[in-house]
Amino acid sequence: MSRFTLTVTTALVAAVALSGCGLFRSGSVIKTPGPRLAKAIERLPELELEPAVEISATEADVLAAYRAIYDSTATAADSNDPKIQQNHNLGRRLADLELIRAEEQDANGELVAAPSGQGEARNAPYSQARDLYRTLLATAQAEERPQILYQLAQSEDLAGDQAGALSYLDQLIDEYPGSEFDVEARFRRAEMHFSNARYENAADDFTVVGAAGQEGKFWLHATYMLGWSRFKQAKQDAALEQFYNVVDATVGSDSANQQELLDDALRVLMLTLDYAGGSEALAQDMRERQKPQWQYLVYQRLADEYVAQERYVDGVAAWQEFVDENPLDERAPAAHIQMIKTLTDANFPSEIAPKKQEFVARYGVRSDFWGAHSAAVKQGYSVQLGSYLAELSQASHASAQASGKQADYLLAADYYEQSIETFPSEETLGDTLFLLGEVYTEAQQPESALAAYRRVTDDFPDHPDAANASYASILALEQLGSSTG
Repeated sequence: MSRFTLTVTTALVAAVALSGCGLFRSGSVIKTPGPRLAKAIERLPELELEPAVEISATEADVLAAYRAIYDSTATAADSNDPKIQQNHNLGRRLADLELIRAEEQDANGELVAAPSGQGEARNAPYSQARDLYRTLLATAQAEERPQILYQLAQSEDLAGDQAGALSYLDQLIDEYPGSEFDVEARFRRAEMHFSNARYENAADDFTVVGAAGQEGKFWLHATYMLGWSRFKQAKQDAALEQFYNVVDATVGSDSANQQELLDDALRVLMLTLDYAGGSEALAQDMRERQKPQWQYLVYQRLADEYVAQERYVDGVAAWQEFVDENPLDERAPAAHIQMIKTLTDANFPSEIAPKKQEFVARYGVRSDFWGAHSAAVKQGYSVQLGSYLAELSQASHASAQASGKQADYLLAADYYEQSIETFPSEETLGDTLFLLGEVYTEAQQPESALAAYRRVTDDFPDHPDAANASYASILALEQLGSSTG
């Protein structure tokens, strides 16, 4: 704790006592203030008075006493008196204390709103700190000036004079570039510019703050606000870049504040992407960013946003972009399933079957995806794959029976065979084998039909259609014999 000694007369002791002066050390009796105020009080210089004097004081008494001491030493010393610097140091502490007290009163609702046209009355506690900082600035050493200028800007802003605050921030940034307050001063100035729709000025300062490094405490919010500044300037590409940076920095965080920032960044990303070209613009951006792990989250949010607006085609297009751009991504089947769900919910029946056919082709047993992933990944979508295969094989079989075309029968056979290959232990395997024999029979493929029927009779002798499969095998053999004879 910084200290200095004052020669205090009995008369001054009496005057201080009457004003409630805190004649105390660490054990003084004082009502416990807020934590910031308590810390500020602890940093105040101690007053070394008569040891026998013991006075209880409230925090208001402490302030009144130090104001009195500050005022008396300010007028008592000549220019060469060492008390000048002592008084300056005391003034620094007192100004900080005045500002903290005003902030806490404001936060606690203790600053009553002033009548119309008397806004200065409400801001008087802030003005006391501001006026003291102004006095201190005039006698401050060069190394002190950046901090005092920053505190002046803060107190001006809280006193309701944003123009005054901006003026001090300008002075701080111009006169002391690179000071320890430079980054924060630029961040605060950028906020003021943004709130007054000076988006280009705001963007300039937010850019400098961001360039100071991601480890800085203002980097994340500066990046977010830079995105907004560019958005307000209708510079969509520049805005997207910043919002993507926010997503990259916050995704997966356990912090509630960062989660809120992530959610808001995603919300604005949706607006910006819609202006920039939707899912195609997103796909291009993700390519440029080397397809980060979190890209699925953005595609999902975009698709959900379109669906919420009943723009179902755009929602499907967003998922389609993801699967086209990331065919081997383990989340691609889930994205594809969302496409089919959207089409189903939107009642687009003619589009559903082709998407299911595409699903089987992309992720089925004969696909590159199937060979690239573990059993655990494949298990994640096996229920849907089995369902789609069953639907497609039955629909293709019915269509072939209606058309009578061999090609249609062979398509149905292909889906039956994929079902058998994919789910060799399925309880319905005997049923599928018998249907495969039938479809090959109808396609005039007796050799393939015979192989399917024999598997029914050999592997499932108790199957309800085992006898029919045996008889069909004989017919297939006869057909083979006649064709070879």
